[in-house]
Amino acid sequence: MSLKWTVGVVTATERGVPIRIVYVPSHLYHMLFELFKNSMRAVIEHHGSDAEHHPPIEVTIVRGREDICVKVPLTHFMLLIRHSPSLYYD
Repeated sequence: MSLKWTVGVVTATERGVPIRIVYVPSHLYHMLFELFKNSMRAVIEHHGSDAEHHPPIEVTIVRGREDICVKVPLTHFMLLIRHSPSLYYD
């Protein structure tokens, strides 16, 4: 059994520019790992582990003027990283 992922990136301030931030890598890894793990578990629990097809898990990463948000709409999970003066790497 494998789950499919789709990732979309939206930058509210500049279209087509990759999101680059300065953040502690181990903290970011741990937060994203937990978000994705819980999302996969929620899909399996909702649809059952014996289901032939599971819906793809869509992840949207949005950069606003003051924060970055990682959303998983299917499971209603969201990670919000608030702005600090040294968050963005520009």
